[in-house]
Amino acid sequence: MNILAQQMDGGFERLKPLLQAVHTGSQRIEGFAQIKRGNAIARLICNIFGFPAEHKNCPLTVDCEHSADAMLWHRNFNGLKMQSHFKSKGNYLVECLGPLQLYLQPREEDGQLNYHFVSTHFMFIPLPGFLSPSIEAWEKELEGKYHFNVCVKMPFIGEVIAYKGIMQRVESNADEGQTL
Repeated sequence: MNILAQQMDGGFERLKPLLQAVHTGSQRIEGFAQIKRGNAIARLICNIFGFPAEHKNCPLTVDCEHSADAMLWHRNFNGLKMQSHFKSKGNYLVECLGPLQLYLQPREEDGQLNYHFVSTHFMFIPLPGFLSPSIEAWEKELEGKYHFNVCVKMPFIGEVIAYKGIMQRVESNADEGQTL
């Protein structure tokens, strides 16, 4: 059983088939994302953390690896590479992005995967609420395609970055090289 299925306590089996497939073993998904950044302070934060630039139709490839104790997502936003490492910590799935650790609780809701944000740690130090972002993130299958949405907001700043898109799973050569 992979790390996401462990954290979802039975909810993984209720996800739509494409979401289950994307979160099993080694996978590649490809498509496009629409990326928006917020005000000048938000753009500065995005630059410091190496988040992608604003783009209306950014090519995006994600190589995913899922195991019992980790999830690795290698994102390529039109040449900008961004890697996340996910691990379990108690009842939380923790996404590690450089010095940031985002504590999440993944949940299935109507076949969709929602990541309920709990808290942020910076260099392993918990941030107080007024310094911590709020994050809305979900994944769903619609008409055989993988849809996602992520929105990060900060107190006093507003929206820092938001990106959403539509992608498709790329079958491996072992699966005859077909695209779903």
